[in-house]
Amino acid sequence: MNKVFLNPYLFFIILEGKLIAWDYKNHQQFEFDEKYLSRLLDISNSPISHHQIDTELMENNLILDQEEKVEWGWDCLSKIFHFGTKISEDDLLGINTEDASLFASEYMKLSEDTLLTSPSLFIEKKGETVYLPLPDLSQLADIDLLSVLTKRKTCRTFYDESVSLETLSSLLYVTFGNFYSERKEYDNLGLERIGLRKTSPAGGGLHASEAYLVAFNVDGLPQGIYHYQAHAHILTLINSETSFGEFKKIFCGQYYMENLSFGVFVTSRLEKLWHKYPHSRAYRVALLDIGHLSQTFQLVATALNLSPWLSGAFIDDEVSKMLMLDEISEQPLFFVGAGYGPGLSLDPMTAEYALKSKGDE
Repeated sequence: MNKVFLNPYLFFIILEGKLIAWDYKNHQQFEFDEKYLSRLLDISNSPISHHQIDTELMENNLILDQEEKVEWGWDCLSKIFHFGTKISEDDLLGINTEDASLFASEYMKLSEDTLLTSPSLFIEKKGETVYLPLPDLSQLADIDLLSVLTKRKTCRTFYDESVSLETLSSLLYVTFGNFYSERKEYDNLGLERIGLRKTSPAGGGLHASEAYLVAFNVDGLPQGIYHYQAHAHILTLINSETSFGEFKKIFCGQYYMENLSFGVFVTSRLEKLWHKYPHSRAYRVALLDIGHLSQTFQLVATALNLSPWLSGAFIDDEVSKMLMLDEISEQPLFFVGAGYGPGLSLDPMTAEYALKSKGDE
């Protein structure tokens, strides 16, 4: 009798009254009945092949003749995401990878079909609207890129000082706004101009990210949480709760944000992504989109002589409630903030403990 081992990339889910075994590494699904599940449980306790259905399980890669050890530093959920969102050769079935002309025509058809049936390109929240001043791009016209890259850092100390509405307007527009109004390349081809064009790239050109401004200390703007309409450069008030005490709790005790002038929750409208790209790989794209935007935010804030701070550690459900989101189709993924400060990477309290620990050595 030979030893057999369970495939370490399996999870089980109940769909429409059926038990499904999902091999998430190889992107294969199998409908299970009680005898197969019972046999897998037996093998997990006693890995000896002696049952007549073992051959069938082996043929479908549900059990293995050699143990496959997986050294993984996080929990099983992250392992499922890591392996399950990879693109395999099986995912390429039906996709032409040799004929560039055919590939281009098929992609154009996909884009056209997506446009016809996609969720709304823009969302507009109900509430009091605030028309932002026109962005003053002259503030950024003569900035040296190398100096901004050199100066940029995540800061953790801020003065209790307000930011002008004009500065905020410029930062929102350059980071999240519809920055490119002219698209001669598309006009010359007779293609319709739709959606947004931002200063950061976005998967599939969908720009599925949304910006929700948290105004703590902005001249001429009441405290509150606002949705930023990127296509119109308008704010809509959706919540007036902006207590630093409450926010520090939501941010898992990160007191560094005290005295931020403002911040932005960046969300992803997952529905826009999964509509065009049904493969779970697109969730990676949502995260990459957020990364591009957060870097652009930090560079623009630095160029405007603001100190940026950013964090992805917050209580997701609380933020979703605060932003009044449908957390299935839209999810908060990151927070970027800015204000005036001394430009310190370590706040005074952390710096003090660092000095004490150094002295104790």
